[in-house]
Amino acid sequence: MSKKSSLSKTSSAVSNAFSWLPNRSQKRSQRAKSEGLEQISSSPSPVDTLQSLCDAENTVDGNSGLELEGIYRVPGNQSQVAELEKQFKLNPNIDLKILNMPLHVIATAIKKFFDTLPEPIIPFTLHLPIIQCIENFPTEDRSPSSMTKSSPGSASSFSTAVETLIPDEQLRQQHIDRLSRLLKHELPIVNQHVLGFLTAHLKRVAKNSHKTSMDVRNLSKVFGPTLFRPEFNSFEMMASQMSKFELAMFLMLQNNDQIFDSN
Repeated sequence: MSKKSSLSKTSSAVSNAFSWLPNRSQKRSQRAKSEGLEQISSSPSPVDTLQSLCDAENTVDGNSGLELEGIYRVPGNQSQVAELEKQFKLNPNIDLKILNMPLHVIATAIKKFFDTLPEPIIPFTLHLPIIQCIENFPTEDRSPSSMTKSSPGSASSFSTAVETLIPDEQLRQQHIDRLSRLLKHELPIVNQHVLGFLTAHLKRVAKNSHKTSMDVRNLSKVFGPTLFRPEFNSFEMMASQMSKFELAMFLMLQNNDQIFDSN
């Protein structure tokens, strides 16, 4: 079976949009083979589901969802999240505004939507190719002394890449172009649409970072683990690799128009 066909199986859990799955086991690699989003036929689609949640978040209390401090970082009340899940399962077309849920609850539900998919929205098979696309992303200080303090591939070097991009836009653009080509060629089309909508929404949140305290970098730290859900065999591996996924998420958010053709 080809890689693409294995990514695009229909998921009965996802087909119901918010038929919320049980918590994943600690050994995710031992779970049943996960299924993709591409062939979903029921209504609403994952894009519609995500849009319903984001629209509710954007419109409650006069668009304050885009201005709420700590949005996506501060968790919502779990009992209210469970009630929201229940209501959405009963009626995926429900007007969330009538539920009068706090914005942090809706934001938590959006994150949980991705966290409970059978397979990450960015499938495991693409993790290594994505990391390879952004390997050696240029940083401002490439002197020997800086390399001693922060060796190539280390967590701090990738953090620096996010904070201090060199003015060599051509070199930087080469990394972004590689990432864009990979996702457009290998990521199922529905996954692309969902990520395109999400990243456009998060960019709007980031534009209000002076109020939300959630700029692109902070949102990358929050959503990188959720959208990739990487598997690590040790704490050391997690410490050295997680920053790479955060950098990939940062580039997807910062360049979402190019990568996902977002509107």
